[in-house]
Amino acid sequence: MIQTRSYHGAIIDECVAEGSNKIAYLILPERLDADGLRWIERTSASYNISIAIISGIDWNNDLTPWVADSLGKKDMPFRGHASFFLGTFIKDYLTNIEDRLNIAKASRTLVGVSLSGLFALWTAHNCDSFDNIVSISGSFWYDHFAEWVQGHDIFKPLDRAYIAIGDKEKKNKDPRLNNLLPCTETIVEDMRKKASRLKFEIEPGTSHFSSIIPRLEKAFDYIYSSKTEGDGDDD
Repeated sequence: MIQTRSYHGAIIDECVAEGSNKIAYLILPERLDADGLRWIERTSASYNISIAIISGIDWNNDLTPWVADSLGKKDMPFRGHASFFLGTFIKDYLTNIEDRLNIAKASRTLVGVSLSGLFALWTAHNCDSFDNIVSISGSFWYDHFAEWVQGHDIFKPLDRAYIAIGDKEKKNKDPRLNNLLPCTETIVEDMRKKASRLKFEIEPGTSHFSSIIPRLEKAFDYIYSSKTEGDGDDD
């Protein structure tokens, strides 16, 4: 059963798996619709994991690691508040959610889409709170991000990492966005050294704005499946 509440101005949708210490945190640009929330309930039961969906944050600023120019002329620059948000997220959000759901010694997965996919990977290099990360259409085009990843270690090796982009994202008229594929490939190559298991997918027929649920299904299946090592990995 989904429980919804407001916390620090954000909306949190929670689904608890009683007796499980596994929890997935999804940071999304907006709340899932009714069908999406029903999928969360089924997924929570299927994999015996609690799931917390966080939406309604300051998307362009809370998730960006440093200041960068906006994509559109009418938009504000990215302000780069990720360090502050991560501190609040780890010390406040996680504690509050896991206390409410009665989860001790949590095994955590951080799932991000677009800018939160960027944030998920950046977070793995700035704290040891997560065992797995998922980045779907991560904004790896972000100025100097690929080089930054190459120059920094993560706090602990990840158990599993899942990175996906749509094949319709590979070319874009904006020169910065057009860097997405080469930047993603650079990051994937680097992350092979930092994750025990990694899967990278270029999803056919998929754009940045394709339905998120089928893409989440693939990610959760990889992170929480019981396949033997090497099965389904992009090695």
